[in-house]
Amino acid sequence: MIVKKFDVVIVDSYASQRSALLAIEKSVQTGLVGRVHTYASQPIYPGEEFHCIAPVRSTADYSHYLLNIIPYEIPDRPVLVIQWDGMPKDASRWQNAFLDWDYIGAPWSEVDDGKAVGNGGFSLRSPRLREKLRHLKIRCDSGQPDGDVEDHLICKTYRSAIEALECRFAPLPLAQLFAVENVHTHATFGFHGVFNMPLFLQEAELLPCAEEICIRTPRPLFMLNFMVACLRQNYLDLYRETLRCLQVQGRIAALTEILQQTTVKLPGFNAE
Repeated sequence: MIVKKFDVVIVDSYASQRSALLAIEKSVQTGLVGRVHTYASQPIYPGEEFHCIAPVRSTADYSHYLLNIIPYEIPDRPVLVIQWDGMPKDASRWQNAFLDWDYIGAPWSEVDDGKAVGNGGFSLRSPRLREKLRHLKIRCDSGQPDGDVEDHLICKTYRSAIEALECRFAPLPLAQLFAVENVHTHATFGFHGVFNMPLFLQEAELLPCAEEICIRTPRPLFMLNFMVACLRQNYLDLYRETLRCLQVQGRIAALTEILQQTTVKLPGFNAE
């Protein structure tokens, strides 16, 4: 079988780039990547096609690049959009069939309501999709729920309009083989979500990123789920280092308050 290739795109202007670099390296290691495009404030990866950008300060800023910049600058090949917490995990799970569709990402739900596919943090997008985005000129509306999040705009708000332009979203069963986010299965090509990182990456890979992971994860529930995953994998050094970073950042009390509303007990938290 001839394995088809794609380009990788990451938009990430965070000051420390350890986790972004890890995501790029995991992508390149699949042997499926043609070019690496980084949209960042400083270079990240040797041999990349570097696009210098101003700091990304919001989801609307991030979405602007995916909706209104990249479709013009990378017109000719399928692109795999990755994030610091979204990357390939098992190259043997790649299928050329993923590229038969204009958009494929991790399902948001096991229920096929016609809009369950899917998450943009690790997603494949065709040149045709990007061409139609140029035509639609979608703009973010931060005043609407999820109105500044590009994957919701593509896969939910404007999905009917995009499909009317002959773009095809992957079916749910295929998306379930492509990537995992909230609906769990291990038999996927990739994943998205900080809480999944300990499940699919080695502890030695994550330890140098511990402080950055804490800073990049302001949502308390995501942070707690990350720590639960560390314990499940017996990543005790990573757990301890994460706990130390959270203590330095003064976040223990807030996380403890959330734990007290659950039955979960985590070492180092006063959750009785």
